Amino acid sequence: MDVLDLRIMQYVAEMDTLRKQQLIAYLETNKPSSAKQQIMSQWLERARQSQAELQSKYGDEHVFNSLDVLHDLREERLNELMGDR
Repeated sequence: MDVLDLRIMQYVAEMDTLRKQQLIAYLETNKPSSAKQQIMSQWLERARQSQAELQSKYGDEHVFNSLDVLHDLREERLNELMGDR
């Protein structure tokens, strides 16, 4: 388990019974539909592929920020427009 899992478990353990029941009811009524889950799974897979591509290009130690992603997208678009010269 990671730190977030442990914090959530600790938070839930400190709740009273009524609050736990309310939380369970909320989670059960707000479950994502299978279509939403599939979309999120596909998005997550594309994000992981993109991350792997960026890591192979820049190395594992590089910390990515939104500006790096924008530069990479701009570079890809320019390559498409210029015919990958």
